[in-house]
Amino acid sequence: MEPIQTPSIPEAIVQRIIRMIGDGIWKPGDRLPPQRRLARELNVGMSSLREALQTLQGMG
Repeated sequence: MEPIQTPSIPEAIVQRIIRMIGDGIWKPGDRLPPQRRLARELNVGMSSLREALQTLQGMG
């Protein structure tokens, strides 16, 4: 039996942003809010948000 894995905070942020795009909150190609505001809205730290945004950029 494999252990249950929980996503890291940056991975959870990536999943949440992708879900928000899927829900129509943002459209693919839209500019996201400024990082400070986005971090505040998602209730996450700036470093975790930056890591998540880098991951999203790498995904295209």
